Amino acid sequence: MIKKFCAVALMFFIFILPASAIVVDGSIYTSGVGKYLWRGAILNNGPAIQSGLSFGAQGASLGIWTSCQQAATPNLFDEVDLIANYEHSIPYADFLSLGIGYMSYFRGPLNYPSLTPSQEISITLKSDIISTPFITLYHNLDALRTYNYMEGGVSYEYEIGALLGGKAAAGVSAVFGLDLNQVTYDYTAMVKIEAVTMTVAGFNIYYNYKIAGFTITPSVFFQLSLNKYKNSNGSKLYSNNTAFSLMAIYDFTMGSKEKSAE
Repeated sequence: MIKKFCAVALMFFIFILPASAIVVDGSIYTSGVGKYLWRGAILNNGPAIQSGLSFGAQGASLGIWTSCQQAATPNLFDEVDLIANYEHSIPYADFLSLGIGYMSYFRGPLNYPSLTPSQEISITLKSDIISTPFITLYHNLDALRTYNYMEGGVSYEYEIGALLGGKAAAGVSAVFGLDLNQVTYDYTAMVKIEAVTMTVAGFNIYYNYKIAGFTITPSVFFQLSLNKYKNSNGSKLYSNNTAFSLMAIYDFTMGSKEKSAE
């Protein structure tokens, strides 16, 4: 599956985009996180190294993301995700853009011969006004699982100015999750419960330092549980959490922007 994705990505940039207008923006990044939190759930309650590579052109982007937290096997990545997106501004409302995405999640052990990925599509509506609000709807494509999740948020970044040859900025963002198919069980009445419910609210405080194409970003993420449901052992499905991270990103461009503008 990963080889097929890479082949499609290569064909996309070579054949689908006009050769005279190809300007590909890319980034390669890696980060260390204190905990692996995903939509409020704790996938690893300890450190993880998470890295990725992405390419984008004319609103389309393709990427691969990995996480290694030594949870499934000591020698392989515990998760590899393949990501594709297309985004375009809405006619007569340029301050709004609509995005369509596809994600394929491979969770370890990745050497298992019949590994089946979890697949998901998404639709995102966002604005470039102050606080850059967005809302995203995720829909799982797995035949044996119904899962629809909605996420919305805002962010704001303030440029501090020049610092030691680079540029510095501080930012804050907030995100809220809504599970549209929250499934729990009432073990007293022996019934299955499915409801629409809030999951968590997350708040991220970060600092960007950009120099020579690199961006270094330390951040701290605070998570507040908004969910009342519990597991069979009495523990909450979602819990309050704090996680620290340090990310390094290198941005690059392939092609000539001057040539494509002609």
